[in-house]
Amino acid sequence: MTTNKGKLTLVLLLGYHSLLIAQNTWTTYTTSNSGISGNHLNVVKIDGHQKKWIGTSSSDTRGSLNIFNDTSWVIYNVDNSSYPGENNYDMAIDANDTKWIGTSSGLVKFESNGGWTLFSKFNSGLPDNHIRCIQIDSDGNKWIGTDKGGLAFFDDNSWVVYDTVNSQIPYNEVACIGIDHNDIVWTGHNGAFATFDGTNWTVTNTPGGSGVSAFYVDENNNIWTAYYSTVRKYDGSQWTSYHSNNWGASFDFIQSITKDLTGNIWIGTTQSGLVKFTGTDWEVFDTSNSGITSNFIFSIAIDGNNQKWIATDNGLAVLKESVVNSISKKKSKVSTFEIYPNPASDNVTIDFSSFTDRVNFIFVKNIVGEEVKSYQPKGEKRFQFSTSFLPSGIYTVELAMNETILQQKLVIK
Repeated sequence: MTTNKGKLTLVLLLGYHSLLIAQNTWTTYTTSNSGISGNHLNVVKIDGHQKKWIGTSSSDTRGSLNIFNDTSWVIYNVDNSSYPGENNYDMAIDANDTKWIGTSSGLVKFESNGGWTLFSKFNSGLPDNHIRCIQIDSDGNKWIGTDKGGLAFFDDNSWVVYDTVNSQIPYNEVACIGIDHNDIVWTGHNGAFATFDGTNWTVTNTPGGSGVSAFYVDENNNIWTAYYSTVRKYDGSQWTSYHSNNWGASFDFIQSITKDLTGNIWIGTTQSGLVKFTGTDWEVFDTSNSGITSNFIFSIAIDGNNQKWIATDNGLAVLKESVVNSISKKKSKVSTFEIYPNPASDNVTIDFSSFTDRVNFIFVKNIVGEEVKSYQPKGEKRFQFSTSFLPSGIYTVELAMNETILQQKLVIK
């Protein structure tokens, strides 16, 4: 592990009457300074317990699954587990903390109890073993994009495949998937994107036939998507485009988009490195001006402390944007939330639809304050989870926002 501090930045926030002194701290993990199994990293995800799940490429080592709890590493590969040991292209984590991993050998299911299942075209309804992307909708259904077999749907019992023969999906190669708050599925292809509402497909050709490489759905249901050098945002009625010229590159290829806990957009590119967009200003972090280990970025994840975890082709980089001095803070406007049914015995719904602030995490704690479960909402205003894992008793449900924590009691019958 290597740590270094970046430049100091003075920021005057108008309306806050505050002077902030910010300093960036970079930490890097490579095979030479940590227990990570490889340097070429395809994907990074963070679960509700804040563990980092990192998938490596088979280009510099046999593909493996790395788990990091900020202290120690656990590595799964073909030698010590049922992990197939191939490229890991994408990953999704469901409400039961089960990891769904897209590899070049099929779809891997890794349960929290340590159980492994490999779904392939030989033992399931999966149409192609090469998984490019995966997303999970609000009902827990898995949507899997394949390299040549189209889009697969899996509800834990049965499979449905959408391809160019039996549907209006424009191509069988699915590069990326996004699912909005209405459970509309967005699929990205080379030359087009499509939306699917469960019945009807709508296909839109991209400008110049550009390939769609990434989707991100924010808490306001804005759809952020990437076509080669362009990021576009759709607010439900119109599109806004941002070209790589905005951050000083004549051409770039965008691999990933996400949003942090304070509303900044982060873009991972293959030439410029990491790009930050505040909504008005652009900032680039590359190997010449920061502690990032490579300008080729595959994946970005944001943890509960708003740190950025960046998977590159030369290790894992972590960016902590620290505020050294702050005179005052703007307060959040929030109201109470509802839990129903309460008492509960099967499923419970957390309703925070009246909030204007984003809920970053939901924690369930026992009567002595120990965390027994955590969830990370994806922008929805109502969140449901099963209570089957909770013994009868009194619990606390805690909602964590940027500047506010709210609590309510939950009774399990």
